[in-house]
Amino acid sequence: MRRRGRPRLLRLPAVADTLDVDRSTIWRYRRRDWLPVVNVNGKLFVTQTELDQFIRRAKRGDFARRIISPRLTRQPMGAS
Repeated sequence: MRRRGRPRLLRLPAVADTLDVDRSTIWRYRRRDWLPVVNVNGKLFVTQTELDQFIRRAKRGDFARRIISPRLTRQPMGAS
């Protein structure tokens, strides 16, 4: 039973399932400080509030990068 006022905590595998990504992707999100975690007795959790905020930011495009085509960056052999 969950008490009122306490945030819901989700284990990292559940977060990966929710976002439909691999667990290593969750690790990258954490490393880039995109997805804050809470350490409870040595186990890592994400609050439901933080997950909801991450999803809103992702939909808004906050984490998007410009895609550069390899053809545009590659120089012909021997070119300086």
